[in-house]
Amino acid sequence: MAIIRIEGLTKAFRDGEQTHTVLDGLDLEIADGQFLALLGRSGSGKSTLLNCLAGIETPDTGSIHVDDVELTALGDRERTHLRRDRIGIVFQFFNLLPILPVLENVALPALLRGRPRGEVFERAHHLLQELDLDDRASEMPDHLSGGEQQRVATARALINEPALLLADEPTGNLDADTAERTLDLLRQVNQRHGVTVLLVTHADEAARTAQRVAHLVGGRIEWPPEPVVEEAPSEEAPAEEAAAAPAVEAPKKKKRKKGPPKGALFKKVEAPEPEPEPASDPPHEPATGAEGTTTTPSPPDDPPAAESQASAEAAKPAEESTEPKPRPKVRPSAKAAALFQKSDPDADPDSGDDDGS
Repeated sequence: MAIIRIEGLTKAFRDGEQTHTVLDGLDLEIADGQFLALLGRSGSGKSTLLNCLAGIETPDTGSIHVDDVELTALGDRERTHLRRDRIGIVFQFFNLLPILPVLENVALPALLRGRPRGEVFERAHHLLQELDLDDRASEMPDHLSGGEQQRVATARALINEPALLLADEPTGNLDADTAERTLDLLRQVNQRHGVTVLLVTHADEAARTAQRVAHLVGGRIEWPPEPVVEEAPSEEAPAEEAAAAPAVEAPKKKKRKKGPPKGALFKKVEAPEPEPEPASDPPHEPATGAEGTTTTPSPPDDPPAAESQASAEAAKPAEESTEPKPRPKVRPSAKAAALFQKSDPDADPDSGDDDGS
């Protein structure tokens, strides 16, 4: 929310026949709780702008809203009450009443507002203590240093808990060390009390105290370009860069040729014993009988079928396996069975020739 909103503000002064335009269609917004420094050379209209914001002067044209109240639409009495209750002012020349001690100078705006006296002096003591002036409460203003008088003026500006604090060249009459402490005080007021601060100055060093800096040039506000802050690379940056980089095609994996299982080459595999080949038939000599007749042995039953079965079994390829195979059973052929048959020992070798005798 904007605590200050200025639109089209103009203010001119006449000097004889000449007219000097100080504010020329000025626009400005200040957010609630912000610390803004308005930088400009002497005679640029800084003090005139503050006087219009405080209701001390009225602009020629334009509108001013302070804390959601249109200041330019109010009469003199209403502007005075708004300035007393909602706006605090720190002047360059302090403007302390010399006939009142420090404590009463601080309490005066709240007493004029009609707040209870005990409550007002309790708050005044608290502000002086916060600004390290509680031991100077009974002193007269002319017994104080310039820095002490400026701190008293700041405490007086805060007594009614204003929404806006206007500081008009608060370091103009102070030495460098005291000016630095005064600027630190304004920064603390902004941070601790949440008060919106508008500081007008011609000094760059003082302006750097604020959160933002604007320039008043030719009766208008100019904003300098905001500096580019280089952020430290985060841990996620490499991942984002990798995602933004063009995808590189991963090398294709070579297809592995199928072979024996891993480690099979190093396992001891017992080769199967070769199957015995069927014994070839020995030459048959015809049996000679007693009378010289030749006897031919009877052929075995169905030899071609047995031979084909044995050949088919021998033709089957051995399955690849890492475990030893049992020895295959060999079935003798019909011829081998006939050759290795045992003859009857009681049989007469010539009994086959009895018919021929």
